[in-house]
Amino acid sequence: MVLKETLNSSLLFLLPLVAEKGETWLDYTGAKNLYSTRDDSFVNGYNIDINKPWLDRHIFLLFEAAIDLDLPLSKLRRNENFKSKYTVKINKVFYVIYAYRIPDEKEKSYRHILDGDYRHISGDDKADIISFWEEGVDSLLFHSLYRSDKTLGKIENEEIYEVDYLPTREDIMHAIMIKDETKNAITC
Repeated sequence: MVLKETLNSSLLFLLPLVAEKGETWLDYTGAKNLYSTRDDSFVNGYNIDINKPWLDRHIFLLFEAAIDLDLPLSKLRRNENFKSKYTVKINKVFYVIYAYRIPDEKEKSYRHILDGDYRHISGDDKADIISFWEEGVDSLLFHSLYRSDKTLGKIENEEIYEVDYLPTREDIMHAIMIKDETKNAITC
């Protein structure tokens, strides 16, 4: 998996759809600088996890597991759209993923975002996106949402790729049983 150095479209447009009123990007990323996230545990946001295809219509926030998070993890779980937290290993590095379901009332805006048709996102959702990122009327984001008279193109599938093998609980229990059997056989 190639971890991007900059924030992607999934994060930029979809994360604000799951955020609660008054929350900003700092509440979810903990990044010290929006444009330089690699100094922090936050990696990026994705709209697909190919390892969990049943989690459709979700956004996934990826954090490096080895780095202490500056933000309280319980805060990430308190959001009513939070659905799951799990750990994966990709290229021998552990990551923690938080999955958030896109609310039903945001479904139309979600579809417009995936299609790259930002001009048809609801007015409330556009305002939430601008507010979430703390952007002004002179920003490229504002222009993309309010002043663009064309479709900007579909969001590419920004996915979490296949993870390295992680043993299941059953695998671990089986390995312990074999170890115990081998130990008992040697001592007999």
